[in-house]
Amino acid sequence: MLSTGHVVPNPRHLDTALRGLRRAQRTCSRRRGPDRRTHIDPSNRWRKATTRVTTLYTRIANQRRDGLHKLTTRLVAEHDVIVVKT
Repeated sequence: MLSTGHVVPNPRHLDTALRGLRRAQRTCSRRRGPDRRTHIDPSNRWRKATTRVTTLYTRIANQRRDGLHKLTTRLVAEHDVIVVKT
């Protein structure tokens, strides 16, 4: 919230991406992953599915970082003095 009373909404990129993320994680869980006890190597389909989940998490993190960067840049451009109250 700004001192002007303007409330900056939280970018909810995770909420919108959860559907695709859930689907990718379900796909990953149905694949045969690595097993340390029996020393079974993971299947190539598990590796691809894990890569997809990792890509989605990275995309969400990048979107959040971009939103914060745009907000801070806008605040610096619009205001002369910025004070953080703890």
